[in-house]
Amino acid sequence: DPYARARSIIAKLSDKDQEKIFNFLRIVMIDTMSTIFGTIDGSCFPPNISGDFILEYDGDEIQGSLQDELIAKAEEIGVYN
Repeated sequence: DPYARARSIIAKLSDKDQEKIFNFLRIVMIDTMSTIFGTIDGSCFPPNISGDFILEYDGDEIQGSLQDELIAKAEEIGVYN
């Protein structure tokens, strides 16, 4: 199980090094979500995709600023510090 192996390795690290690993993983998650949200918003264009994406909730489009909102929230909580 790769997750068990990763947990075992991380558990052996110092608290400071564990914090560095988790901070790095937060950045990876935020950057991944940012790309997905940017694709939905129409500001990011992954290769081999030519159509548009539309995200709706209860019949209303909720796209347009998802990527900006995510990055602003990430900066607000200090993910990139």
